[in-house]
Amino acid sequence: VTVINQRICKNNTALTSIVIGNNVTDIKYEAFMNCTSLTEITIPSNITRVEHRCFYNDSNLQSINLSNVTYLNDLCFYNCQKLDNVDTSNVTYIKDAFFGCKALTSADISNCTTLDGAAFKDCTSLTWLNVSNVVSMAGGGSQFRGSKLTGAFVFDSFTGTAIPDSIFDTVTTGAANDIEKATKIARAMVTQYGMSEKF
Repeated sequence: VTVINQRICKNNTALTSIVIGNNVTDIKYEAFMNCTSLTEITIPSNITRVEHRCFYNDSNLQSINLSNVTYLNDLCFYNCQKLDNVDTSNVTYIKDAFFGCKALTSADISNCTTLDGAAFKDCTSLTWLNVSNVVSMAGGGSQFRGSKLTGAFVFDSFTGTAIPDSIFDTVTTGAANDIEKATKIARAMVTQYGMSEKF
């Protein structure tokens, strides 16, 4: 088997884990959609693309290794509410992929160049994101709406659409007062917490 056809396991509520063989090079759209008992997936290294709605609404999915995947199509992990561990370090394109992944706390998408649509919308536990190479963001800030982002690493050379204020649900100062905050912490360490040899 080299291809997993579309909708092959759709609505299979008995499926709990998947190990995809090394010969598989393509997983078609909606292949594992609504597999609500699925908790774990092993994807071989030769899979570089996850198609739309592939793992849509797999609400008990907890972890997946996407270390060789470069392209995440729309809604591929939509509403995977328990997904908290995902390796996205080589992904270059994300479209609506993690919409509704409420347990996801952080994502290293440092190689991602395009964030499209509602990539991390309603990821209510998401607090940190590395978007250092993103050059294109379509969606007017909806990529992160509903998340609890308190920080994002962004290069000054960002050349795509301007990052809208609506990315963060609360207004932040970004790196503008990092030195001020660090100084306050250092002063407190010495004066309040007794971490100085003199005090």
